[in-house]
Amino acid sequence: MAKAMSMTIIAEGVETKSQKDFLIHEGCDLLQGYLFARPMPFDDFVQYLLMNTVQPLAELDEALVM
Repeated sequence: MAKAMSMTIIAEGVETKSQKDFLIHEGCDLLQGYLFARPMPFDDFVQYLLMNTVQPLAELDEALVM
């Protein structure tokens, strides 16, 4: 329904590779969750942003080497 309304689909709480694979297959546009990064202090977050870039979902398997 969201795609029909031209909405961006964001999946929150992704913790496993199988969840990631399912959500990509189902057409989610963006994913977030512990699979990608755990909560962290602000200063660590700034460093994380400087050291990491957003990966297209098609390249995500290669990006998950944390």
